[in-house]
Amino acid sequence: HPAAWWLERQLAALAEQACDDAALLEMGQRESYAQALLDMAAAVEPAAVSDSVPAKDAGGLRQTESAITWQQVALWIYFTGLAVFLLRLSIGYMLTSRLVRASRAIPGAGNLYEASWITVPLTVGWLRPRILLPCGWRAWDAAKLQAVMVHERTHVARGDWAIALLAGVNRCVFWFHPAAWWLERQLAALAEQACDDAALLEMGQRESYAQALLDMAAAVKSGEGRLVWEAMAMAKASEVRMRIERILDETRQIPRGLSRLRWAALVACSLPVIYVATAVQLAPVMAQQVAVSQSAGAERPDFAAMESYVAAHPTDLEARGRLIRGYYLYSIKQPRLNHIFWMIENHPESDLTGLNSVGISPATPALNDAQDYRNAASLWRTQVSLHTGDAPVLANAARFFGRMDADPDEAERLLMSARSLDPRTAAYTQQLARLYGNALIASAGDGAMPAGPANPAFAAKAKSELETSTDGSLLSQVGSILTMIGRGPSGADLGAHPALGDLVAFGQRLTTRAQSYGMRAAVLIPPAAPAVAQAVAIPTVDTPPILRKVMPEYPPEVRAIRLSADMRMAIVIGRDGHVTDARVITGHPRLVESAIATVKQWVFAPVMQNGVPIVVRTNVIVPYRLDGSDGPMPSMQAQSANAEPKPAVPQRIRVGGNVQRAKLTSSVDPVYPQAARDAGIEGNVELGVVISKEGRVSSTSVVDGHPLLAAAAEEAVMRWVYAPTLLNGDPVEVVTTVTVP
Repeated sequence: HPAAWWLERQLAALAEQACDDAALLEMGQRESYAQALLDMAAAVEPAAVSDSVPAKDAGGLRQTESAITWQQVALWIYFTGLAVFLLRLSIGYMLTSRLVRASRAIPGAGNLYEASWITVPLTVGWLRPRILLPCGWRAWDAAKLQAVMVHERTHVARGDWAIALLAGVNRCVFWFHPAAWWLERQLAALAEQACDDAALLEMGQRESYAQALLDMAAAVKSGEGRLVWEAMAMAKASEVRMRIERILDETRQIPRGLSRLRWAALVACSLPVIYVATAVQLAPVMAQQVAVSQSAGAERPDFAAMESYVAAHPTDLEARGRLIRGYYLYSIKQPRLNHIFWMIENHPESDLTGLNSVGISPATPALNDAQDYRNAASLWRTQVSLHTGDAPVLANAARFFGRMDADPDEAERLLMSARSLDPRTAAYTQQLARLYGNALIASAGDGAMPAGPANPAFAAKAKSELETSTDGSLLSQVGSILTMIGRGPSGADLGAHPALGDLVAFGQRLTTRAQSYGMRAAVLIPPAAPAVAQAVAIPTVDTPPILRKVMPEYPPEVRAIRLSADMRMAIVIGRDGHVTDARVITGHPRLVESAIATVKQWVFAPVMQNGVPIVVRTNVIVPYRLDGSDGPMPSMQAQSANAEPKPAVPQRIRVGGNVQRAKLTSSVDPVYPQAARDAGIEGNVELGVVISKEGRVSSTSVVDGHPLLAAAAEEAVMRWVYAPTLLNGDPVEVVTTVTVP
C-alpha cells in the first residue's frame, strides 16, 4: 500500500526534524548547526543524503512541518483497514478460482462439475456460473439430488453470487460500519431462504428437503477444511437449525415469485426513493442556520428567485447587493462570499462592492474564516495593481483594508493616492478622516465606543500626521468626528473614560486649526446613496449613444391581450455607462417591472466633462411591439424622448435627516442579528431613504456600515411610517438619510 511507504519516509523525516529542533534549542546557533549538517551531507553518497537528510533551503534549515492531525491518523486507519479486507477478499477469490480449476465437468450435465475439495454443493460465478458437487454425489438418493439441484439452480437464476460479491466489496469499503457486516450476512441468509422456498414449491416434500439439509450440515461438520464465502454453499452449520424450523413450519405460506405486474409496481415505488437518494445533498450546517426572525411577520427572502434574477442580470449590482445583505441577515456563508468575490473581480469601482466587502473580517467569526479574508485581500490587491489610476477602485480597496485589525497603513496609502488622482472629490477626504478618527477612538476608548479593535501604532501615526497637517478640510472633518464623542444615544460617558475626554479636546484643537486655514466646522453628512443621487444635482443630457441595447421581454399575460406600448423611462447612467437607476414616467402598469429590468441591461457611451466621465440623467423609450420592431408608437413620434416632464410641483425633494425625523409617526426597532452579536460587530448604519407621498418608506440604500448590520437596519426601516410631506399643499416624495445605531 502506498500509505505504508509514505508513512515510513514521513516518520524518518519527522524524526530528523525533531532532533534538529532539539539541537537548535540547546546550541542556539543556527548557522553553526546548519554548517555541521552540510558537512555530514557532503560526507555521504548523494543517494543516502536524499533518503536520510531533511531538505534545506538557502536560509538554513527548513522549518518543522506541522504535527500530524487527527484527520491524517483517521485516514491512515481507514486505508489500512480497507487494504486488509480487500486483501482478504482477494485471497478468498483466488482460492475459489483454484477450486473451480481443480473441478471436473460431469459429462452431459451442462454447468455441473464435481470437486474432491468440497463436502457440500456450491454455486460459483455469475456470467458463467458453475454448480460444484462433491465426489460422493452419485450415492445420493433421488429426493436428495433433486433438492440439491433445485436449490443451486435457484442461486444461479437469482444471481446470488454477484450480489454476495457486491456485499463483500461494500463490507471492505465500509469495514468500520456495523451495518455493512449485518447487510452482508442478511443478504446471504435471505438468498438461502429464497432457494429453500423455491425447492419446497417444486418438490412439495418438506420432510425430505429438511433431511437433505441435515445431511449437508453433517457433511460440513465432519469434513476437513472450511468453505469460503465466495461460493454459495447449500448448508452452513450456524444457519441449519433456523432454516429447518422454517421449512417444517406448515402454518407459513410459501411465497411465489413476483409476477410482471408486481415487478412493475416494485420498480415504480423504488424510483422516487432512488431519485431522492441521488439528488438530495446534505448542505453544510452553517448554510442552514437561520437567524432569529428579524421582526414579527418577517418572511425569509426567496433566495432562489433572487439568484435566478442576478444570474440573468449580472450587471444589476443593486439586486446583487440586496441578495448579499439577505445572506448576511440569515447567516448563509458561501453564496454570499462568492457574490462578493465576483463584485471585487468585475466591479471594483462600485460603492456597493466596497460596502459589501467590508463584511469580510480578518478574524474568524461565523461569517467567514481567515482564508476567506486572505482571498478577498488578494483580489483587492490585484485590482489595485490593475487600476492604479482609478480613484474609486483605490477608495473601495481602502475601505476594505481600513479596519484596525486589517491593514490601515495600506488603506491610508490608497486614500492618499485617490485624493491625488481626484482632489475635487470630498468623499475621499471624508473617508480618510473616518479612518483617522476611528483609529484614535478605538485606541483611546477602551471598548467604550464601537470603533472596532484598537491599533495603537496606527493611532499614534494618525495623531502625528494630524498634528503637522495643513489640510484644513481633513482637520475639520477629523475634529468634528472627535468632538461628537459623547453626543447622541451611542455616546460615551467622558467622566468614566478620561482618555476619551482628552480625545475630544484634541478634536477641538483640530477644529480651531482648521478654522485658521479658512475652514468652517465640518458637518458630517453621509455621501448620497445611488438611489438618492438622482434627486440631487445630476445633470440631464440628451441620450448618449447606446453601446448595447437589449430588446424587452414581453410578459406572457400582456402578449396574450395583444398590447403594444411605449414605456417612457427616466434613467441614471453611471460613469462606466451602465444604468444605475430607472423609473417609469409613463406607460402601462403591467410592463413596469419588465421595462426596468430591460433598461438596466443597456450600456451607454460614458458622458465626459473636462475629460472625466460623470453621472448623468436622461430619458429613454422602451418599445413593446408585437411584431418585434423598435420604432416609436405613432402617437409618440412627435415627442422627444428627452423632453422633461413638467409637473406642477417637484415630484421629489431632499430633506435633512434631523428635520425628517420629527415627522416619524411609527417605527420598528431593528433586531440585533445574533451572528453580529456573537462576532462582536457593532456600529452605526447610514441609510439613504426614499419616502412615498403617503409617508411610507418605499426604498432604502446603504450608505455606510457593516453589511450584516445594514441588512437588519434596512429590514426595520422599511416598516417605518412618516407623516406625509406637503409642498404648496401637495404631497411629495422625500429623500432623506437615517442613522441606525
